[in-house]
Amino acid sequence: MDGHLTGREQRLLDDVEPHLRREDPALDRLLGARPTLLARLWHRPRILAALASALAALTAACALYAAADTPAAPAAATTAAASAFMLALVLRRLAALGAA
Repeated sequence: MDGHLTGREQRLLDDVEPHLRREDPALDRLLGARPTLLARLWHRPRILAALASALAALTAACALYAAADTPAAPAAATTAAASAFMLALVLRRLAALGAA
C-alpha cells in the first residue's frame, strides 16, 4: 500500500488485523503470496523500455508489410494495430513509473 498511516490509523489497523486473520485464513495466503513474474517485470523501467522498443519495431515492420499490398496484408495490419495498442499500454506504464 502506498502512503503513510497516522498513529491512529495504525492502531485501528492493529486492532482489526487479528480478527481478520482469524475469520479468513485465506487472507494470510493471499498477503504472503509472491507476485508473479509478469507483475514483477511490470515494475521495472528497463524491461518496459526494451519491450516498448521491440513493440515499436514490430508495429513499424507490420505496417510496412501491410502497405506493401501482399496477400497477408490484413494479418499484418491487424498485428500492427495490436502491437501499437500494447505499445501504448507500455508507454503509459512507463510514464506512470516516471511520475512516481
